[in-house]
Amino acid sequence: MLFSLSSTNISERTRELASMKVLGFYDKEVHLYVNKETLILTLIGILLGLPVGRALGGSLTYVLNMPSVHFAVYVEPISYAITALISFSFALIVNLMTNKTLDHIDMIDSLKSVE
Repeated sequence: MLFSLSSTNISERTRELASMKVLGFYDKEVHLYVNKETLILTLIGILLGLPVGRALGGSLTYVLNMPSVHFAVYVEPISYAITALISFSFALIVNLMTNKTLDHIDMIDSLKSVE
């Protein structure tokens, strides 16, 4: 999902990114510009998703609690850290994959297109 969002972000902004390259930005600066957005949004998703997921999971186990079946749910705190680390690692991998797309933006075709 994150890869699709990053690819869509790049394809929608090819004209802007090509303009940055024409103005003399280095490839690493363009990568940092796009990747920083992805990493910040991933961090926000982790920070909001963990407590919301915990609350949603708790409410579902409360609603589904029957007299004959009891859901005793306890999640170790290290599980949250591992989940955040895995999510952030996937974001870094997606950034590395989309950097190749950023390197191959055709500046001439991107700037010639009429919006």
